[in-house]
Amino acid sequence: MPSSDEGVRTLSSTQPPAQSLRPSVTAETVRVAGAETALFWIGAASGERALLVWAHGWGHSHRNMLELAEAMRQAAPSVLLDLPGFGDSPPPPAAWGTADYADAIAEWLGGLPPGRRIWVGHSFGCRIGLQLAARHPELVDGLFLIAAAGLQPRRPAWTRLRIGARRLAFRLVRAMTPEGPARERLRA
Repeated sequence: MPSSDEGVRTLSSTQPPAQSLRPSVTAETVRVAGAETALFWIGAASGERALLVWAHGWGHSHRNMLELAEAMRQAAPSVLLDLPGFGDSPPPPAAWGTADYADAIAEWLGGLPPGRRIWVGHSFGCRIGLQLAARHPELVDGLFLIAAAGLQPRRPAWTRLRIGARRLAFRLVRAMTPEGPARERLRA
């Protein structure tokens, strides 16, 4: 279990209040970057094995990844996050972008004992993981991304040019086409 650290304050460390959690899961709430974040631990973190940090997708909670984390119990300890504004975590004090979430999680990760950490993200959790790795590379040793949202495919320059030309042509034709059946045919 993590300990309290400068800037990261443990609010509670008890068995989870949520009904769907299993007895093998220990819950705690930490305050980082002015927001409360619910954490759900499976196994004890140690420096010997990598810690898997699980981040859910938009509109979800740790419960969506709980079975996967439990299946990994023998391989590594896990901590599942309810990102601020989701699941058991209240909303952050203001609207946050992925960089804000990454910085808040970095504040918490920085207070953990040294050790290897693998970020396991789904969808929105992937975007946060990418921001975390880019902004705080010393805090994560690997990313495992599931259904990564917002990752643009690497395309050759000629393909990007062709796609851009098609988009521009469509926008020009749409701008010159009056509302009505002709515009509807463009949408089809």
